[in-house]
Amino acid sequence: MFEYRFIRFQYDPVNMRFEPIVFDCDMPCHAIHNRLSGGISTESEYRLQLIKYGKCNLEVPEKSFPRLL
Repeated sequence: MFEYRFIRFQYDPVNMRFEPIVFDCDMPCHAIHNRLSGGISTESEYRLQLIKYGKCNLEVPEKSFPRLL
């Protein structure tokens, strides 16, 4: 696994290539809700998700008032 330009890649042994790790946005809303609304129940599942996706470290820069105007 490696990161390039803020995108994480994981090796896919079936296709024998690195592919970006992305969330499946094509799932219907009810499927996403049913699958993810329960949260993470075990420490090992949490660790796997943390390794796969990393921490959410979004830093939004603050702009000065003159720059906003």
